[in-house]
Amino acid sequence: MEKDVEGFLKELTNLSLSYGIIVRGCGCCGSPYLTDQESEEELNGLNYDGLTWTDDHYEISDVYKTEDVNPTGPFVRKEE
Repeated sequence: MEKDVEGFLKELTNLSLSYGIIVRGCGCCGSPYLTDQESEEELNGLNYDGLTWTDDHYEISDVYKTEDVNPTGPFVRKEE
């Protein structure tokens, strides 16, 4: 069965615009995560990592505040 990738991307675009949430992928491992559409940063003060498809729905396995991450690690809050 051939999949309608362009149709999927069109609906995903509409969903992202409706909620202001973008699905992105890590540059080193490709792991998906969610960001704010406008700022490209965390949502509601939290990072949403570990996005996976489980049977018939998505799950997020790792929700945390940026400050909780090791400050020498890759996820350091940018000073404003």
